[in-house]
Amino acid sequence: MAEQYDSINARRYDYQRRLEIFSPEKNQVAALSGDLHGLKVMDLACGTGLYSRYAKRAGADKVVGVDISANMLKVAQKIEESAPLGITYRLGDASRMEKIDNFDLVLAIYLFNYARTLSELQEMCTSAFANLRPGGRLVALTINPLYDMRKPVWKGWYSPFTAEYAEDDCTRYATRVESSCITYYRRGFSAYEESLSSAGFEQQEWHPISVPPSLLAGPDASEWIVLEKNPPMIALSAQRLRS
Repeated sequence: MAEQYDSINARRYDYQRRLEIFSPEKNQVAALSGDLHGLKVMDLACGTGLYSRYAKRAGADKVVGVDISANMLKVAQKIEESAPLGITYRLGDASRMEKIDNFDLVLAIYLFNYARTLSELQEMCTSAFANLRPGGRLVALTINPLYDMRKPVWKGWYSPFTAEYAEDDCTRYATRVESSCITYYRRGFSAYEESLSSAGFEQQEWHPISVPPSLLAGPDASEWIVLEKNPPMIALSAQRLRS
C-alpha cells in the first residue's frame, strides 16, 4: 500500500486536498468530531497531515498522525517544521498498529477503503479500538457502498480506469494519479459494521455527506448537485464503550 503514495507528488496532493471541492467532507468530519479542546487525537492514515492540522487548530491537546507512506509523512513533517503546531507524525501500518496512547478520538479518513481483505479491514478496526480510551470515538470516511460509478462523476473524484469484483460484496478499483496506480476497495455496509463490532465498537452510525446550501446556490451548483445525488464518500462513527 505504501508504494502507491510514495511515488506521487505529495505537496500537490496536499494542496488539492485543501481546495473548496472537499469542503463538504471536511464539514462532516468537523461536525462528527465535535469539540476537540483538550482532547487527544490520533489521525490514522494521516497522509500529509490535513486532518491532523485541523484537529490541533481546533484545540486538541495532543495529535499523533500515522501513515504508511514515508513520502506523505515527509511533506507533513515539513509543513509542521515550517509552521509548528505540536503534531507528532509516525510511520506505521494501520493494520498492524501497536497501542500508542488512550486517545479520545481516532480519525480514519479514507483508511478502510484500502483494506485488501476483510481480515485486513478487521485489523484496521482493531488498531483503532486499541488506541481509544473507554468512551472514545471513531470518525471515519470511506467509499460510499451506494456510490454508482455509472452515473455522472463529481469533479472532485478521480474516475477509476478499471473496476472488478474482488470478494464478498467488494469491488476493487484502480485509479491513475500522476504516474501512480492507486487501488482501493468499495465494500457493503455490513462488512464495515461487522468488522467494527468484532473489534469491540458499539453505537455505529452512518452519516451521508451533505452539501451546504450556499454551494448549491453558487456558480458551481451543477457539480454540487452531482455530489449530493451520488456521493462517492460517506462518513461513519462508532464508539468504544467497554474497557
